[in-house]
Amino acid sequence: MSDDGKENVKSFIQPGELIGSLSAAYRKEACSFGLVCLAPSVVVALEFDSLYEAARTDLDLAQAMVDLLLAFAMKKERRGKELLTQ
Repeated sequence: MSDDGKENVKSFIQPGELIGSLSAAYRKEACSFGLVCLAPSVVVALEFDSLYEAARTDLDLAQAMVDLLLAFAMKKERRGKELLTQ
């Protein structure tokens, strides 16, 4: 929601994809966006601190997190390019 009250759709998330605010989770701040499900959905919430701490000792989990973060960064990079060039 913008400062003037306008609601915007930031993105659509497909089944099996992840959504969340890394900065809000890491900095323990309020998330700057909300979620709306357009179809019946199952939402799984993960405690960031627990996940982050577990990744420090579990190499497989750490690698999975790196892979997810890389996919997230590439998606954001592609979206930024689309916004600037199309």
